[in-house]
Amino acid sequence: KMAMVLLTALVCCLQFTHFWLEEPACAEDHCPMMPKRHFSDDMPEIPHGTGLLQQRTKTSTVQVKDASGRLDKQNATALVHVKDAERLLRPKLAVLIAGRADRLVLAPKIRHVMEPVAAKGWDVDLYVSVVGMDKGSHKAWAPIPNNVSAVVAERLESVAAIQTLATAGSWAIRFCELDGDSQEVVVPKDPPRRLSLYPPSETEVGLNVLRRFKATEQLMHKVKDVEMEHGFSYDFVLLTKDDDHWLGPLDISRFQSNPTHPNDVYFKDCLRFSGVNDKTLLFGRRAAEAVLTRLYSDFWEPRREFVTGNIEHFWRNFLVVNGADMRPASFSLLPTCDSIYVKGDDGTPYLCQKKFYMCKEYADLPQDGSFEQPEFCPAADDAAW
Repeated sequence: KMAMVLLTALVCCLQFTHFWLEEPACAEDHCPMMPKRHFSDDMPEIPHGTGLLQQRTKTSTVQVKDASGRLDKQNATALVHVKDAERLLRPKLAVLIAGRADRLVLAPKIRHVMEPVAAKGWDVDLYVSVVGMDKGSHKAWAPIPNNVSAVVAERLESVAAIQTLATAGSWAIRFCELDGDSQEVVVPKDPPRRLSLYPPSETEVGLNVLRRFKATEQLMHKVKDVEMEHGFSYDFVLLTKDDDHWLGPLDISRFQSNPTHPNDVYFKDCLRFSGVNDKTLLFGRRAAEAVLTRLYSDFWEPRREFVTGNIEHFWRNFLVVNGADMRPASFSLLPTCDSIYVKGDDGTPYLCQKKFYMCKEYADLPQDGSFEQPEFCPAADDAAW
């Protein structure tokens, strides 16, 4: 009788355990289990966790003490839910790149951004939208001759090639368009003055700025779609130019430790040209929502703040108008420079940095091997403006 009583009690406990693990609110993999994040009011609200997230420790204990010593199908499903909850709790970085395939300097970004941030326990997701090599405008502000396509030089001409590196480096590709068409952009018939050094209504350089803004805004909306689908929010959104060469690692913890970071936009404190150095911008999630979702759509809005002479000036005013807090950062925290692949004397392509766009603080970078030392492009082209 005693044995029967114990067996009956054990069966009842296991049934209760299964009921608790298979809570209806968490019956599907995409169940939102992350606590609500305090971002902007117009962002989709994510409900509080309803079971597994709140009782993770208890769930783990149940798995260890399973009377049979084996995971049955129900407990295995519950374990998957626990792993999903743990993944939702990890901090997250979205990396956005818009531009041209022939300028896509991706290998240093993987080496110094994607891999080291992922190694710190972050989920790192890549979003890329670039115009195909034989499409659109190739007009540059400071062209450098004898250059070579970046995706060819790095042998990253396909999504499959990039996916191989993502798998090895424990980061993910969320969206990757390597052969896109040139963006169709709108210029009003009688446009307000914008970027007077290279107005979009008159110059191809100005139109290229608009095309990049449009592609960036589209990528930001893809970020929001992924967040909505999977029930999480990114902590930061990194907007890094297609031709950014990262000379050293992104120490994301330095930015995360700032309690104001959700509304902050970090940029290099050099070469500001009466505005904000726009080459590399790290957004807190609230700031990304306020700014990047309207970057192209609001470009022609009739505001006197948007009457600007260059892109740096426009960025500064656009950030202010949209309520983001500007935070200049030392070059060692965002160690990037416009770069391009050119052919060496033996025909082998190498990556060189455009000295005009290099912050002078590069000379203060550590010499311990943690940062690469720049190799400037041929002198005749360094001063091109």
